[in-house]
Amino acid sequence: MKKFNWVLSAIFLFVASCQQPDNVNSSGDLSAHRDERQDNAIQIAKNFDLLSAVISNRSESSKNARTGNKERSVKRIRTFSDAQQNPLYQVITYNEGGFIIVSAEKKARPILAFSDTNDFPIDQEFPAGVKEVMNSYGESIQQLRLKGGDTDPNISSEWERLENTVAITKLAEQSKNSGGRVLDAPVDPGCQDSQIYVTLNTASWGQTHKWNSYMPLQLMYGCTGLPNGRMYTGCVATAMAEVMNYHKHPSVIHWNLMGPNSSETAYLMRQAANSVNMMYNCNGSGAYLSAVPAALIGSFGYSPQTTWSNSFNAGTVENEILNFARPVILGGVKANSGGHAWVCDGYYQYISCTSSNGPLFHMNWGWDGNANGFYAPSAADPSNQGLYFTQLEMVTSIKKP
Repeated sequence: MKKFNWVLSAIFLFVASCQQPDNVNSSGDLSAHRDERQDNAIQIAKNFDLLSAVISNRSESSKNARTGNKERSVKRIRTFSDAQQNPLYQVITYNEGGFIIVSAEKKARPILAFSDTNDFPIDQEFPAGVKEVMNSYGESIQQLRLKGGDTDPNISSEWERLENTVAITKLAEQSKNSGGRVLDAPVDPGCQDSQIYVTLNTASWGQTHKWNSYMPLQLMYGCTGLPNGRMYTGCVATAMAEVMNYHKHPSVIHWNLMGPNSSETAYLMRQAANSVNMMYNCNGSGAYLSAVPAALIGSFGYSPQTTWSNSFNAGTVENEILNFARPVILGGVKANSGGHAWVCDGYYQYISCTSSNGPLFHMNWGWDGNANGFYAPSAADPSNQGLYFTQLEMVTSIKKP
């Protein structure tokens, strides 16, 4: 499998790579070989889908409208474990599309990630960004086990809610029979839970043969065997192009012609790469994320308020998505690993009147939709301020002038 594009880090310089996490092994697979732990994970995932669907059905708010499958049939389940074969999390994929990642540790959040439509690379090397996420989850779970002590009460509440299969099944039946209206007390007695579910639906573009037909020829850099015989677009350029396509700005670009194998899209990728002084080599293409605001402002006519920050702030990202409907570009590096730049374009939070549940952010990783979905910022921290990488940055307030 060809190495994916990612980011090399001097001061957040991005170059591509794609490696299976060193400290995570996988086992388990087809339904005929499932063990009890995997069956429990499948039930937790099913309850999560059912409960979310009930809330979507009974709400008139567009911020609750998760329209994924209420009941999905399992295609694959795989357990990812540490070096001592202690399970860390289960990845479940579905025949109808989508995936759910369930923690194998009750001191961690039960639902680590999910998608209603996109696939997850169970049998492949994790692409850049996803690799860091999965390693981060595994490391957090291992640390929780070593640390011992009591479980965060909010996390305990999440597990208790999702393990209450009888109550959730009853709630789902009531919702089905009453056209979405539920009159009985919900799973948590005395209150009615809600949720926020927002996706901005940025384009699921990539960096290889569908997108790089305007990039420099590989011969210019002494490379061979690259897609289309050309250099990778680079994750920074792909993220910029996805966000510009969302805003449909500048107006001189033919946005109605965008898509895979489109010369318009490939040309936009090259323009974005040029604007941040993309650096090319045979394993990937790199650029500084800090160069993005000046590029968007100077080369593409975006608002001068477009801002780069060398830290992650969950509240800022939440505000950009929920209040302004603006995607954010994130980037990060990790010691002995590498880095990546991608688009954050959605927000999910289950709101319980008895506990505080942290959000999940929708990540568009820039790999043609592969593994795109909602991801918890941390496996262990409901306050949501950790985010996979040891160094993280973001570009916010991306908007038309």
